[in-house]
Amino acid sequence: MTLRLFSFLFGLLFVPGVFIFRRTALNEKNARRIIFVICTISALLGLYSISLNGIYSNSYILLFSPIFSFSLFQALFYWFLKKVGRQPKETHMKWYTDENLWWDRAFNLAFLICSLVTPLFVAHLFMT
Repeated sequence: MTLRLFSFLFGLLFVPGVFIFRRTALNEKNARRIIFVICTISALLGLYSISLNGIYSNSYILLFSPIFSFSLFQALFYWFLKKVGRQPKETHMKWYTDENLWWDRAFNLAFLICSLVTPLFVAHLFMT
């Protein structure tokens, strides 16, 4: 696996993957610190790769996206806590209608869409 493929996959899917498969890690204090350190190391690796090669590549710029996604999650999470007053519940595979889970579904959808689209948009801005 080349560095470009790894940086593309890791940069784009790390935080959304943790969100989907292990959401409690984003809410725990110690796990949140570890995720932040991993995101910071990823961004520093992207900065090093860009400075080493001297070119802006989409795959290297995507190494900054875990920081964007993690910050986006924190902002949406605190907004949800303020709005609803509880932690969001997982609604990925719960298709039954429950009116109490509307804000949870909106939170999940907003985060997943924004965490996948925002890094691609930022990478596109740097490439043009």
